[in-house]
Order: sequence, then C-alpha cells, then structure tokens
Amino acid sequence: PPPPPLFFFQAEVVIRDQPRSRGLVDVYKRHVYDVAHCAGLAVIFPAWMTFMAEHNPAKIAQFARRVFDIPKSDDLEEMALAGTARLKHFFRYMGLPVSFKELGIEHPDIDRMIASLQRNKGELLGNYVKLTMTDCKEIYRLAL
Repeated sequence: PPPPPLFFFQAEVVIRDQPRSRGLVDVYKRHVYDVAHCAGLAVIFPAWMTFMAEHNPAKIAQFARRVFDIPKSDDLEEMALAGTARLKHFFRYMGLPVSFKELGIEHPDIDRMIASLQRNKGELLGNYVKLTMTDCKEIYRLAL
C-alpha cells in the first residue's frame, strides 16, 4: 500500500533547515525555477535520500523499513537505497517527476541554484546531517 498522506509532511521536515526556513526544494522552486512544491519534493527528496544512504544511512534505512517494509539487513546503505528506489517508484505511480528532466528542466543551472542557496542559507544547512554547499551540489546532481 502507498505511504500515508502524513509522509509528505514528514519528508519536507527532514530536508528543511528549520520549520519556517527554505530547504533545498524551496531555493530552486522560488528563486530559480517555477515548479509546484510537491513536484519539487518528488525530485529532491529521493536525491537527498541517495546522498544520505552513503553518508549517514541509519534513518533512511529506518524509513525504508517502516514505510516500505524493506527487510532488515546489516547493510544499512543497501536498505536505504532499496527504500529510495521504492519511493521513486511510488512517486512515478502518483504521476510525479523524480528528476529535473522529468520536471521539465533539461539542463538545470546547478551553480545558480547553489549561489541562491548559499545567499539565503549560508554555508551549512540541515539538522539530520549538516550539508555543505558541495553536498548540496551533489544532491542536485543526483536529481538530474
């Protein structure tokens, strides 16, 4: 079965720096490209999860287990990536884009997005893991 509607609100909280701040999605959505918020989340959230699977997989693996019933494994990165793949499948099932290209942005200006993000957020953002601008650039690249 699909995840409960509350999932979308929980997902947004994870990638936001603070409850009223702008996260990775808001920066390109409001400052660089004009896209629907949910569509932006569907693109950035799986990219962020893929990044986190390598850098700090525990919570992503927990998400995979709880939301998509991915079997427990000692390999948390594998669990996290399996959950991310299921999430992307779910988003596609819902008719949402999961990449910049599917969002209609063939060649996103990642440098411009990073400059906007840095101008609005500073050098670090995030609570679960502090993300540098280099990390954010990688997450945007994972969303290509």
